[in-house]
Amino acid sequence: MLCYRHARRKLEKMESRLNPAEPLALLSAYTRAMLLVLAWQPVPQRLPMVGLGRLQMVLYHYLEQA
Repeated sequence: MLCYRHARRKLEKMESRLNPAEPLALLSAYTRAMLLVLAWQPVPQRLPMVGLGRLQMVLYHYLEQA
């Protein structure tokens, strides 16, 4: 689990989760929402992305040709 914590604002948010038994399962709503772009381009040729790698790992698994 990757969490974000801001001490002054008393804010804590969960950024990402991983279930080792199902490494390709997207457990966070925002990571699942990012895949909505595939509704308009189901077989993309390029995937420009910036991030820690969680969503990239899943996309590489399903869209290896991109």
